[in-house]
Amino acid sequence: MMKVIFLAVLFALCWSSSSCEQDTGYYLAFPRNYHFTQSLKLSISTTESEPVYFFVDTLDGFQFRGIVHDNATVTVELPLSFEVTNSTVRNKGIRITAATTKLTVHGLSHRDRTSGMFAALPCVKQNVNEYVYYGVTYGTTYLSQLLFVGCEDGTQVKVGSEVINLNEMETYLYTNGSDLTGVRVVSNKPISFFSGERCTNIPVGVGFCDFIVEQLPNTALWGSHFLTASLYGRTAPDIYTVVSCAPSTIVQIHCSNSLPTQVLYEFENNYETFTLSNDTFCTITSNHPVLVVQFASGQEADNVESDPFMMMLQPIEQYENDVAIVVPSNFTVNVVAIYVRPEEFEPEKVSVDGNSQTNVNWTAIPCADGNVCGYVAYVSLTEGQHRLSHQDGQCGMIGASVYGFSYHNGYGYPAVGTVHTLLQ
Repeated sequence: MMKVIFLAVLFALCWSSSSCEQDTGYYLAFPRNYHFTQSLKLSISTTESEPVYFFVDTLDGFQFRGIVHDNATVTVELPLSFEVTNSTVRNKGIRITAATTKLTVHGLSHRDRTSGMFAALPCVKQNVNEYVYYGVTYGTTYLSQLLFVGCEDGTQVKVGSEVINLNEMETYLYTNGSDLTGVRVVSNKPISFFSGERCTNIPVGVGFCDFIVEQLPNTALWGSHFLTASLYGRTAPDIYTVVSCAPSTIVQIHCSNSLPTQVLYEFENNYETFTLSNDTFCTITSNHPVLVVQFASGQEADNVESDPFMMMLQPIEQYENDVAIVVPSNFTVNVVAIYVRPEEFEPEKVSVDGNSQTNVNWTAIPCADGNVCGYVAYVSLTEGQHRLSHQDGQCGMIGASVYGFSYHNGYGYPAVGTVHTLLQ
């Protein structure tokens, strides 16, 4: 069964002028779901016109060799024993390598009424002295979770006063009964960093809880300009968390139907959670790079079939020309929100599966100065793989958020670009 989503990674420079040296492949793991996880799956795609050979391996001997073609996805079902449930057992990491950088990977942890999906980001060496990550969770109903996966031997990870030593493909699950948003994690080498909660109510006290997870980049890959849109079909308020990575960060939020908001983040690990009215379209800008995460509320917030998920938003400066996405099965509503910068807003050149998007409703997103900062449109999707592109050569860029809902369940992920862009 080819149930997937897409991934990839295009992450332009955010903060510091660090540049990428080389791709070292994908290293990932699955943090613990609520309980009784039913399946763990990898979904692997490519935008290459030629077949791509890839290899999946682990420390305990699991291996999978595959070939993936464009407009197709290979699904790798993993033993449930790969779920990381504690900090004692360290051999849960999964490595995915290929001869091309144009590989996209996504992870799915599924259980009826509590699924979680994440876009896998590659381990990339950069010209930095240290790699800094920040946790993002929400309140907490059960345990908040940070999961680290080593990409190289001799990796040292620091969380507060705790020091964790990791070798390649080793894992460590850091849990806490409190909200871990803004918790600073520092490593001497790149790691794969996952953040989320075993099961959380969003908003606090509103049913029902769901497993949430996202792989988050280090601060050198954050951004300063974002477009946002309400979740399609929901009437509950919109919830966003913005995390700073530098002191004296000023964040401005300008929305289509509310007064502007400005927040000063005095310290580098400050964060703010914003609740905005539904049917709101906003721009978020900052003088230093920030991380922006959008949350979906539980079904009881508006009595719409759904449940919580967390979804990182792409910075405008990291939009892509051509991306592949895949919609999983078992969800009744599946949507992609497509963002376009104003200078490239030509609906006839924005394509979904080769079809121009001239017949959909595009909404203008305002800038703080009253001009238009971007446009967004919602497009309903069916199960399977889809292709999003801007037909204006390599100049036209789009961003996208992919998500879906069913009865007491939800998923969401950013349709970020492929790894080769990051390496340019």
